[in-house]
Amino acid sequence: MMKEKQQVAQKLVGDSAQGVVERILEQMEKMGDLPIFSASVNRVQMVSSDPDTDAMQLAVEILKDANLSSKVLKLANSPYFNRGVVKIGTLSRAIVLLGFDTIKSSVLTMKIVDSFQHDHPGVDMSSLLVNSYMSAGFVRDMAAQSGLKEIEQSYIYGLFHNLGEIVTAYILPEEYTKIKKLAKQDNMSWAQAQKEVLGLPFRTIGQEIAAKWEFPSSVAKTMNPYAFNEKGRIKNKVELNQAIASLTSNMMELLYSDSPNTKHSFSEITKEMAKVTGVSKDSVAQCLDKSFKQSCELAEQFGLSKQLLKPKTMGTADEARDKIARELSYYAVSQDDFDAGEPPPEDDFDDGYDDAPQELVEGAVQRAPASAGNSNIMLSVLHELTTLMTQKAHINVVFSKVLDGIHQGVGFDRTMLILLTPDHKYYLGRMAVGHEADAIKTCFAKCPVNVGQDLFSKMIMEGTEVLVPDVRQGGWSKMLPSDFESLGVNSFLLASIRVRGRPVGLFYGDKSRSQSPITPQDHRGFMQLVAQAQLALQVR
Repeated sequence: MMKEKQQVAQKLVGDSAQGVVERILEQMEKMGDLPIFSASVNRVQMVSSDPDTDAMQLAVEILKDANLSSKVLKLANSPYFNRGVVKIGTLSRAIVLLGFDTIKSSVLTMKIVDSFQHDHPGVDMSSLLVNSYMSAGFVRDMAAQSGLKEIEQSYIYGLFHNLGEIVTAYILPEEYTKIKKLAKQDNMSWAQAQKEVLGLPFRTIGQEIAAKWEFPSSVAKTMNPYAFNEKGRIKNKVELNQAIASLTSNMMELLYSDSPNTKHSFSEITKEMAKVTGVSKDSVAQCLDKSFKQSCELAEQFGLSKQLLKPKTMGTADEARDKIARELSYYAVSQDDFDAGEPPPEDDFDDGYDDAPQELVEGAVQRAPASAGNSNIMLSVLHELTTLMTQKAHINVVFSKVLDGIHQGVGFDRTMLILLTPDHKYYLGRMAVGHEADAIKTCFAKCPVNVGQDLFSKMIMEGTEVLVPDVRQGGWSKMLPSDFESLGVNSFLLASIRVRGRPVGLFYGDKSRSQSPITPQDHRGFMQLVAQAQLALQVR
């Protein structure tokens, strides 16, 4: 009898759950097709995925949607993507600057924000949306670090991982508010509150919606929770995307939720992320830092406040979580002052491990007076690079122009292009300009790749950037080539370049002659030109 009652109860819950999904779908039908999958988005996704498409063809499709056109131009002129003095006034130039992959993911994100953004008491929809695209950026970066090739697909997995919660908050705001109340006031877990009110978790709703919208089945699969295990690195791409998306969601819960559902600490999640992706713990930290800063920059372009990205800074028993929350909050609320010269917080990201210099965390940029660059030269170089890319000039011509820009436009005394050999066993200096250029090329004539002990190898293979403020501190000297000390360099900047997720090499810059510090302006100009080189590789 007891078993029969349980079966009846389960059936009633199942019927109720199905009713919730049908109710949501019915309400969405009444609202009309949400513009997430409007004709303009579908065309942009299709055209940008065609390898034979050029920037002008994609621009023509975007121009068919006036709202979308203005937002793409605004994005291209945002500080994150356009760090120079040149204003982008045409869509074709905006596309060359942003790149096709960025266009695809950004257009989808813009439409999500436009579709779901609304005002309703008790529902902080903007925070949900910001959390969603920050997660997507982090998932994409971790996917790239782990060697996955279709990283824009990974971005979609991250973007839609919590689709069920977003849809519920939008379509059923009263029920969503009740769930939040139960979790906060009645000391009920987030998962229990969902089942209490809806009869099913948000995840199931998201999977049903994904099926209704005819997404690939892999999107629904990656919405499933990941179970911590001892298997180590995951090779299957769907399982790996699921693990990355789920662990990212756990991180976001710890940082933003009043009632996180995960039972694991921030350090444990960081360690698990490193294990399943096969990357270092430092790379996980760098990706989180990078995606957070990018999200802050993009929030305003999507019509949202970067203050929404501020994590909850209340004290918890999770020290690593509280530390990163303080650092990210500082950046979110003080970015303007920070860029103007305020020092960064003394705390460095700490995930519980200390096997590498903390300066490897992206963002440890020394703040100092402006350097002597030449804005007119920089402007000219950017114009020439745009022309070279549209004419599909030889990549060496583009690289040479980038080096000229870093040296004469930004103001670095010396800069060099370092390339990885095809067998990935060595890296060497291929082009160098500026002060004692031949000397630095000789130092990097043929260096063996050793990711564990050599900084340059690490940056090339893991695909990131780093500023070394002082080679005499923080253990940096132990990670540099043996002849590097003879160059008389105190500080330098590195940024890797990749093509379709594969390592290619990196750009190097120092101020060895003037011995002046590398400023935030130097850093921005350097990275803008490296981004142009990366763009040239993508559009070849």
